[in-house]
Amino acid sequence: MKKIASFFFISLFSLSLYADRDTTDWKIWFPQNEIQFGIGDPYYAAFFSVPMARYFYATEPLSYIYDWFVDDIYHGAVFSTGAISFNYMYRIKKWLWIGGSATYCGFFSKVHNLVTDEVVGKNNVNTFSFYPSVRFSYLNRKYVTLYSGVSLGYTFIFGNRLESRYSQSYFTGQITAIGVSVGKTWYGFTELGLGMRGCISAGFGYRFKSVTK
Repeated sequence: MKKIASFFFISLFSLSLYADRDTTDWKIWFPQNEIQFGIGDPYYAAFFSVPMARYFYATEPLSYIYDWFVDDIYHGAVFSTGAISFNYMYRIKKWLWIGGSATYCGFFSKVHNLVTDEVVGKNNVNTFSFYPSVRFSYLNRKYVTLYSGVSLGYTFIFGNRLESRYSQSYFTGQITAIGVSVGKTWYGFTELGLGMRGCISAGFGYRFKSVTK
């Protein structure tokens, strides 16, 4: 009985040491720095980029009050770059990250003469978003990480509509409902959420440890 009790306490002590090492020395196992490059869908950005949203979601040529005093025209198909993002995150705890994000999303279309179909002008909208970010990782494995997060910041919008220019700014952000990354140093990731980075985004990233002196 004494041998069993001794084995039990020794096992508990060993597990406690391992748990303590896992929480205090997590930097040994997990890199602290992470950079990401991703691309997401442009629909949320289009919704905020009035008046481009109406053109982006339209299923037929449109005309608005802006066009009443110009020649008969129609707006062609809208092309988008998608939501292109660059992110940096720094791990301050095994499960907690802080960092920042920058996102660009562009929309472009041509304006045609209704009779001759000649291109008479161009529309373009450019959105730039900048915001600090917080991430919570609730599954931390050597090759797989599951996480959620939130970002809050500003989006700046400027563009040309025929001969006129305009600019706007909004308080925006990103909510990452769930994200998964697979890989060790180089990895791929996919995120589902809502915001300027897109409702669905994917890309690749690189992890590295901080330089210690």
